[in-house]
Amino acid sequence: MNEKAFKWHQGSPESVCQSLHTNAACGLSRKAARSRYIKGGRNDLFRIRRASISTCLKRVLSEPITLIMMAVLIIALIFDLKAQAASTFIILCVNLSMSIVAFIKADRIFEATARYSRPLARVVREGKLYYVDSETVVRGDILIFRAGDISPCDVRLITSDKLSVLSPTGSDDNWVKLSKDANATYPAEKFISVENRDNCVCGGSEILRGSARAIAVEVGKHTYLGA
Repeated sequence: MNEKAFKWHQGSPESVCQSLHTNAACGLSRKAARSRYIKGGRNDLFRIRRASISTCLKRVLSEPITLIMMAVLIIALIFDLKAQAASTFIILCVNLSMSIVAFIKADRIFEATARYSRPLARVVREGKLYYVDSETVVRGDILIFRAGDISPCDVRLITSDKLSVLSPTGSDDNWVKLSKDANATYPAEKFISVENRDNCVCGGSEILRGSARAIAVEVGKHTYLGA
C-alpha cells in the first residue's frame, strides 16, 4: 500500500475540503458529482466479483462424479467399448450443459439482487440531503453518518459527536471497536496507522454510536480496505 495516499488525517477539515474543491456546508453540486463519477468511475468497494463461466467449468470438471465419468470414458475408449464410451460421453455432456444453465440462472439472480448487498449513503449535494447508492459516492462528497450506517469509503471527519465505529485492521476477519474524534490532529512527522487515525474512518466501517459529518477522501480500490 502506498502510504502517501493516506495522509488526509494531517490536514484540517477546512484544508481537506479546499484541496478536494468542495464545500463542507453545501457539498458538491450534482453536476460536479456526476462529472467526478464519469471521470473516476464507480466506487466499487462493496462490489462482489462474479464468477466466470471458465471458473464454473473448472469447478464442475474437478467434482468427483465428473472425474469418475471421465475415467470411465477413457477406459471405455482404451478397451474399444464404443457403446459404453458413447453413453458416458452423452451423460458427461448433459452434466456440463446443466451446470452451465444453472450458472446462467444464478448469474441472473445475482444481477437482480447485487444492489441489495451495497449500503446506501447519505450525501449533501447543493445543500440538500440525498440517499444514494454507495457506488455513486465520489471524492469530495459530504457524508452524514448515524448509528447503524456503513462508511462507503475512506473519510476525513469534519464534525463528530460521541462517534464509535467497528473498523477493519487490515487482517482477515479482524475488526476492532474504535472511538473517533474530528478534532484530533497529528503532526506530519508522527506515524499513525491508517485504522488508528482518530479523525478518519475507513471505508466498510460500521457506525456503532454517535453521529458525524465527513468528507469522502478515497473511494474504491484507493481506500484502505480496497488497497
